[in-house]
Amino acid sequence: MSLFGRTVVIIGAGTAIGQEAARRAKGEGAQLILTDSHTGPLEDMAEEIGVEATAAFDESDVEQLAEFLDRLPGHVDHMLFDLARARRAVDRLLLPIATACYARREMCGGGSLVFVAEDALPSHIAHLAAEAAPVRVNLITGARADDVAALAVRVMTDIAVTGAVLDLEVNPGTRRAGSGAS
Repeated sequence: MSLFGRTVVIIGAGTAIGQEAARRAKGEGAQLILTDSHTGPLEDMAEEIGVEATAAFDESDVEQLAEFLDRLPGHVDHMLFDLARARRAVDRLLLPIATACYARREMCGGGSLVFVAEDALPSHIAHLAAEAAPVRVNLITGARADDVAALAVRVMTDIAVTGAVLDLEVNPGTRRAGSGAS
């Protein structure tokens, strides 16, 4: 599976991981919709790589996130959500749930949600994957933006991976114990 001609939404595109994932996805031929809580990073990325659309809003606000998702034009194939700006533990739970609800309702099979976080709730990823099916849901943890972004783009195109927690800090490309994959 390729990202050529696929629509990829990157929520949190102003983070190092979001920026690198946008570059890589664009390099794979994706059409991009980028969000950030600040307009500066969005304008910079739009100018640097060319994107189809941008939106500035507080990604850690569940209501603003839901409004953004409801206004997305047309079909979305893949979504990357960098949860780095989620302020509270409850945000790291509610934001993925709200995004998975959108995916279940609007995205088609073969699409994916990729969450990136250092301390998100990995035990919920397998459950979110089951709830959002046939959309695939995975979590990547790790510190190096280029490694995380490369794995995120690879996971988007690998239709065999869902419900996985891929921890680059432990051992690149491996799942934590207890994570599901199908």
